[in-house]
Amino acid sequence: MFELVGEWSCETFTNWPSEQRYTVDESDRLVLRNDLQSPDGPVTIVQRFRFNSHAKRWSTYIDGGDFSAKGGEWLERRWNLDGVWRGISKPARLVYTFLGPDAYRRDFQLLEAGRWRSSSGETCYRVGE
Repeated sequence: MFELVGEWSCETFTNWPSEQRYTVDESDRLVLRNDLQSPDGPVTIVQRFRFNSHAKRWSTYIDGGDFSAKGGEWLERRWNLDGVWRGISKPARLVYTFLGPDAYRRDFQLLEAGRWRSSSGETCYRVGE
């Protein structure tokens, strides 16, 4: 997961441009700052990831508590974090899919009628390498 540290240029599934920056904070958490350009103006979302080396599990949450999830380590080209959206009674998850060394897709999914369906997300490309 720490391979994501750096800057990424993204486009959401609804064609909004986004700049994402992953850093590591003083508590050794991975921090994502996601600056979106929505039709209503700029939006910034901050998400934090922490690795528990004893349990070999990750946890994540979006500042403000809208989404939280937990998951194992990367499995080949995919990483799933199972969690919940505040105010939604359906199971949710965050899925990262590596598209190559400098690209990934990230999507939030909800379980509906026994199938995982994307509710939002983006495709991102590394900047400056």
